Amino acid sequence: MNICVIGSSHVAALKAAWDNEAAAWPVRMTFFAAPGGIASKVKSSEGIICSTDNRLKEFWKKTSGGEEKVNLRRYDALVIVGLQFSFPLLRAGLSRQVREVLISDVFCFSKTFSFISMVRKSFSGPIVVCPRPLYPEGSKAATREDLVESFDDTLEALEEEGSGLQILFTPPPLKALSTDRRFTRPEYLSGAPSLKGGEFNADKDFDREAHANEAYGSLVLREIFEKLGISQID
Repeated sequence: MNICVIGSSHVAALKAAWDNEAAAWPVRMTFFAAPGGIASKVKSSEGIICSTDNRLKEFWKKTSGGEEKVNLRRYDALVIVGLQFSFPLLRAGLSRQVREVLISDVFCFSKTFSFISMVRKSFSGPIVVCPRPLYPEGSKAATREDLVESFDDTLEALEEEGSGLQILFTPPPLKALSTDRRFTRPEYLSGAPSLKGGEFNADKDFDREAHANEAYGSLVLREIFEKLGISQID
């Protein structure tokens, strides 16, 4: 299986994990990564995703190993990482109706899903969406909810809302989270790789409030393959 990974700087953690684990999986992965909101800088036509933004093209060329455009016809599955999508932490005890409204808002106001809607016009394979990591405890951007609902309930609501686009979602990996599932544990943020200048740099301790490390990327990698029904090579 050939898998295309498109995303923001959060792809760096996944790429770091993949570099060390690729031999264990019966797939090929190609990475197209650039920092920030790339979803509004691209267009898609006849299965080709491209951009007139020279900085984006340079990042894609470096991270993919030479490709400035994404030819979706070469791939069996598409993985979206980050792209300004955060897993919604909903307050426990919400009614189904309120949850549905909040989840609908996630889709309406996220450029991630506008991007996926564009891609779906020419790509029929599975699409897996991986959110950015949750913030660590103490971060000003972290959730202020005292108690969040089951990830299973949120995941079910997300996939129901995204069923028209046939989207699969991975939640933040439980092993990397605090006991109450509201924060990413610090050991999964320390030593986060960067995407500076289009180069995956595993030696940087990059923005540990917002970016995760290789260990976190390894957990996400397994969640992706589980969603796609892929098993490790014996």
